[in-house]
Amino acid sequence: MPSGRFLAMTICVVLILLLSTVPGLASDSCISCHLELGGSLGKPSEVFENDIHQQVGLSCASCHGGTPSKNEMEETKGPGTGFIGTPAFQVSHNACPV
Repeated sequence: MPSGRFLAMTICVVLILLLSTVPGLASDSCISCHLELGGSLGKPSEVFENDIHQQVGLSCASCHGGTPSKNEMEETKGPGTGFIGTPAFQVSHNACPV
């Protein structure tokens, strides 16, 4: 029978592996806020779960900037957060890793 320490360590490793592979588990206010907004602003969040960008580990902030770990819009999209909104097509197309 495994020792208590071995069992605890195994549980920790399994949890770390599981949590690191769950998309969007880290705080991402972009998805949650835009889902609440609905309409044309919510549509990207509705389809993001099956989007190639999400599947390769990119988040909204990867392309749009901002601070998705914050919950207030001023903190997520305000000055100094790096938020750029909709990137110019040529810029985003050339920089897109997908």
